[in-house]
Amino acid sequence: MWSPQIQALLICIVACAFCSSSSLAALEQNNRQPPPIKSLAPPNLPFTAAITCDEILKLVLSKDAAEKQTGGMAVTWLDGYYAAHAGITEVAPGWSRVLIQGLAGACRMNINEKRPVLDLIAQLHRDYGTKLPSRNH
Repeated sequence: MWSPQIQALLICIVACAFCSSSSLAALEQNNRQPPPIKSLAPPNLPFTAAITCDEILKLVLSKDAAEKQTGGMAVTWLDGYYAAHAGITEVAPGWSRVLIQGLAGACRMNINEKRPVLDLIAQLHRDYGTKLPSRNH
């Protein structure tokens, strides 16, 4: 005789096999495909590591959801790209706020209009990255 745990496991296996086969049979019988999975967010637009302040602001301030998402994704990706190349392996508490506020302030200055966002991210890391409180305190 099998233990109650083994019996329960066998019942689950048989039930899963039955449910799976009957669901597949129903789909085949009706010759229908399962409904497509809808994306919750629009796809991002292409961007490069050389994206400038005026380009990122245009995306972030856009009313178009795909452009807005691309702007946010670009900032996150560029920060990760810089961190990987700089050997930074930890995100300090409060870094996202420093990053977003720093970029927003710097990119709105006319003098930085054509400046690469990656350059500003590097500057923010140099100026503030090590001055944030550590997680150990």
